[in-house]
Amino acid sequence: MTLRWAIFAVTICLFGAAKAAEFRQEAGRGWQALEAAIASGQVGAGDTVVLERGSHGVLVLEGLHFDPALTFRGAAGAHVQAVLVQDASGLVIRDLAVWPTADIAQKAVVLSRPNTNSIVFEGLDVRSREDAARNYLDWSLSEWLSLKGIGGVRIEGANSGVFDSQITATGFAITALGPAARIEGNHVRGFTGDAMRALADDSVVSGNTVQDCIKVDDNHDDGFQAWAPRDGSGPLRGLRIEGNRILEWRGPKAHPLRCRLQGIGLFDGPYENLTIANNLVEVTGYHGISLYGASTSRIVNNTVVHPDGQAKDYPWIMLQDAKGGQLAWQNLLANNLAARFSIRTKLPPDQPKGTNVTVSDPAAIFRDAAGGDYRLLPSSDLTSAGVKGRGPAQDIDGTRRPQGAGIDLGAFETR
Repeated sequence: MTLRWAIFAVTICLFGAAKAAEFRQEAGRGWQALEAAIASGQVGAGDTVVLERGSHGVLVLEGLHFDPALTFRGAAGAHVQAVLVQDASGLVIRDLAVWPTADIAQKAVVLSRPNTNSIVFEGLDVRSREDAARNYLDWSLSEWLSLKGIGGVRIEGANSGVFDSQITATGFAITALGPAARIEGNHVRGFTGDAMRALADDSVVSGNTVQDCIKVDDNHDDGFQAWAPRDGSGPLRGLRIEGNRILEWRGPKAHPLRCRLQGIGLFDGPYENLTIANNLVEVTGYHGISLYGASTSRIVNNTVVHPDGQAKDYPWIMLQDAKGGQLAWQNLLANNLAARFSIRTKLPPDQPKGTNVTVSDPAAIFRDAAGGDYRLLPSSDLTSAGVKGRGPAQDIDGTRRPQGAGIDLGAFETR
């Protein structure tokens, strides 16, 4: 067992004769007491270690295995330079401010290695620099390049996730490499690579908001990207991408570093049993939602639009065979709104007709397309125009579907 982080002291709080439930640590002293408490069993499964206010350096958690999980929680004002988790399972790291004040020797500010399992990051404030939350839109190109593309959160082990966290001014903001990963409820602001990636089976990417893609090189940045195993071992299976808001830009319109973002890019299949539902994609790139080589997958109730509020022939929803020749088959495409549809493969004979609608006049169907409000006008013919039983039970905001005679088209259900 190894525990390493910049120095802090440990106060062990005992409640009667019962095992301690909470352990508090001050910044600026040694950590030997905590190591001893863990070794003796005073700190263990189900307990919470509280990092008190102050800077705790780089938090390295190694050789720790608990069931139920041991929680490391930051008190108000607690800060660490970075987080590294390896050879560990059953840990929760939450409510911490995490940003480096010097170069760090890892790919992301928060990193869990492949030899981890069941690691949860929750409620983190992750930044590339302390001033990022206030100033990232004011940074010059040289300032962005000085960050060397450092990632935000990178989870490489199985059954792990990042939840309800703020990821600000990083390269690839959230990356999940292990199976059954969960990326849920996060807010990514300012990124120079892909905002989110999930590259293993049975992962869930849900309820996230992505905004402000920064152009620093020739990379084709995506709000979300995935691909099948590149060793040809088989398709990527069971991925769910639901209820996300992918918003290319919310900064000044004339900003010199605004990128041209793609939405949800799944170009290198094959894929099986994917769900892409209830997403709002507002980008200027051609690929709004593109899925290559999928089988038995669903693209339902998405809204894919250009941010200027005008009629365009992009971004599109694209469905086609894989680049390697694998056929797309038995996929459901229903209840979507997009600037364009590019369907380059056969759809099943029982495919619902007329439920995927090209947005030719945004002002005529949305409440305020120019202002970013893509709820349908109550008078729109697209309300209740979807097929019951083919869409999600709730919309992107959690509103129950349907509210009327049928499911509304797009990501939003009109109340």
